[in-house]
Amino acid sequence: MRKRRLIAAVAVAAAASLLAACGGGSGSPDGPITFVSTGGDFQDAQIKAWQQPFTAANGTQFVNTGPPDQAKLKTMVESGTSDWDVLDQDPSFANLYGPKYLEKIDFNIVDKSVYPPNTVSEYGVPAYFYGTFMLYNTNAYANNPPTSVKDFFDLQRFPGKRIVPAIRNMNVTNVLEFALLADGVPPDKLYPIDVDRALKKLDTIKPQLTFATNYGQIQQAMDGQQASMVLSLTARAALAIKNRAPYKVIWEHAFVNWDDLVVVKGTPRKEAAMKFIQFVSQPAQQQAFSTSATMFPGNPKVSVKYPDPSQEAVNVFAPEHKAGLIYTNVDWWAKNLDDVVAKTTAWSIG
Repeated sequence: MRKRRLIAAVAVAAAASLLAACGGGSGSPDGPITFVSTGGDFQDAQIKAWQQPFTAANGTQFVNTGPPDQAKLKTMVESGTSDWDVLDQDPSFANLYGPKYLEKIDFNIVDKSVYPPNTVSEYGVPAYFYGTFMLYNTNAYANNPPTSVKDFFDLQRFPGKRIVPAIRNMNVTNVLEFALLADGVPPDKLYPIDVDRALKKLDTIKPQLTFATNYGQIQQAMDGQQASMVLSLTARAALAIKNRAPYKVIWEHAFVNWDDLVVVKGTPRKEAAMKFIQFVSQPAQQQAFSTSATMFPGNPKVSVKYPDPSQEAVNVFAPEHKAGLIYTNVDWWAKNLDDVVAKTTAWSIG
């Protein structure tokens, strides 16, 4: 009996060694990197622009899954059962929960100097940037188009339905910031956000205001001309304009947001993950993904020529628009998001 147990133990150990040698299993530093993102065409673009050339360069394979789920990530890390490695994640998560659930970025491998100031944290670096801005229906205001953020909140001069994204956990939409700008708050005084003042300003358009549950709903509203003005993200607005939706951007102000690349705490593939993040920041990868997904390079030193006019129509980083850009304060949002969500939710149903 003891001999059988000994033989079995040796067999198990040999199998484990063989698995590690082949690079398989969640415990292998040489195994595939599990990359977590939002799926669909967007993640396909990340696979083609980032992962496939990385594999071609050094042989590292990838497993793709998603969507990023903060609750699931926390549970996996706390139980020591995580098989995720690199996530496309909202930077507020990295700022708020990094020490407990994420690895520190190894800046001996990742060059932090390529990213804009105040966008890099110990636990995440920008994967790409995108804009959040206001658009209007050119058919609705053919003879007197709006030109400012204040016009978005003026139902008397510019009547019609408004659609904006709902404020939800880990989803900064800039609705409150736009309300404060319209109420006269200077861009450099937006943070800390006066939530009560912003909601009071939103009260002025509440009868014509719809909160969308997702950005796809906003694109559908643009495609069907169901709103006179909208607040949208870059990619959704570009798709609607490509579909011949008659909308133009109000360029007085636009917000710059971004997603981080982060590394899950405890992964045995930490070094490979850091090398992958550094690889993603390089010009060829940045250009390929930006043109495919209508995003803007995480490395803003990389210039991008978009192949479609609809993409250029929403290019917040075009030289003529840069003066009105405002970078979202993700530190403030990370510390205050839960309270803001609770207050705005109560306001919206009140």
